[in-house]
Amino acid sequence: MCTVIGNAVSYYNFAILSRLLIKYEVSEKAETLSIITQTHQRLSDTSI
Repeated sequence: MCTVIGNAVSYYNFAILSRLLIKYEVSEKAETLSIITQTHQRLSDTSI
């Protein structure tokens, strides 16, 4: 059961970060985009 909950949390974290990434790529806010990208990479490294 914990694995299912963990997978759901990971999915929603990635979904939120992906939407933020798209939003800030379009608006060209480099500093915010950099922070989101770094966070996304850190989550990717720890999820697997």
